[in-house]
Amino acid sequence: MPAGAPAAAQPAAVQPAAVLIRHRDGSAAGREAAKRIAEEARRAGVAVVGIRGAALVPKGREVRYLQGADAGEAERLAERFRGRWGSAWEVRAPGSAARPAPMAAAARPAPAHTLEVWLPHR
Repeated sequence: MPAGAPAAAQPAAVQPAAVLIRHRDGSAAGREAAKRIAEEARRAGVAVVGIRGAALVPKGREVRYLQGADAGEAERLAERFRGRWGSAWEVRAPGSAARPAPMAAAARPAPAHTLEVWLPHR
């Protein structure tokens, strides 16, 4: 490289998606389902940052994304789950009506590229 030539721009490191799996508080079926979901997410290359109970859960299975840039990753993960467990997986955007707030009761803010998987099992 000639003296004084600008250095080539280094591509920004893309941070992989991470997923927080939420199930109904006190539900043994929900905990077991969350473990299976976590295993499948890991096989898909997604980091599992936790499995937590929640007092309120949606009526159906959902993959939620917190940032618009993560919509494609949420759809990819939901599609993988659909292939494994059927088509009952919905992808939800931030601000969708009639659902518990993302990261409810979380003590710290969600890391970048975090997805949420919500399970309705009783």
